[in-house]
Amino acid sequence: MTRLSLALVLSMLSLAPAAAQEVANVKYAVTVSIASGDTKAQVKTLAMDLLTKISGRDAVPGEPTNFQRFILADTVPEIPVVLVVGIASDVSSAVRVELERIPPSAIRFQWYSQPHDRATLDTLLLNEVRTTDAADHYWRLHPGDSLAGFLPDNFLPIQ
Repeated sequence: MTRLSLALVLSMLSLAPAAAQEVANVKYAVTVSIASGDTKAQVKTLAMDLLTKISGRDAVPGEPTNFQRFILADTVPEIPVVLVVGIASDVSSAVRVELERIPPSAIRFQWYSQPHDRATLDTLLLNEVRTTDAADHYWRLHPGDSLAGFLPDNFLPIQ
C-alpha cells in the first residue's frame, strides 16, 4: 500500500496521516518501576488503570487472561506495545505477593536482586526496551502516576 493510499484509508478511519507514519515506523514500550515504598494499593491501582489503556491479543489456548502481545487500546490500526515491569529486591512482601499473582503473559517482569532506587530502575528498564525490544518511544510509569494523556503522540522518544 502506498503512503498516499494509507493516508486515505486512515483519513476514512478518522486518523491523521501522522498517526499512520508512527504506527508503521515506531516501536512503543511501557516501563513500570516498582521500588521500596510502593504499596500494594498503589500497584493494584496502577495495574487496573493500565488495563484500561492496553488490550491483550492472541490469548494462549485455554488461558484467556494470558496474552502473547499487547496493543494500545482503541487504536486503528492496532499499535503494538511492549510492557516491562522492573521490581527492586526490597519491595514489601505484600507488593511481591500481588505481583506474583499476575499470570505469565507478554508482560515481562524483571525481578532485580538489588534494592535499586527508582531512578536506577528507570534507567535499567529504558536500556532494556531500547536494546532488547528495539523500542524508540516509551511511557515511564510508577505506582501512583496518572495515565492522563496516555496516547501514542505523548510517548517520549528514546534518545
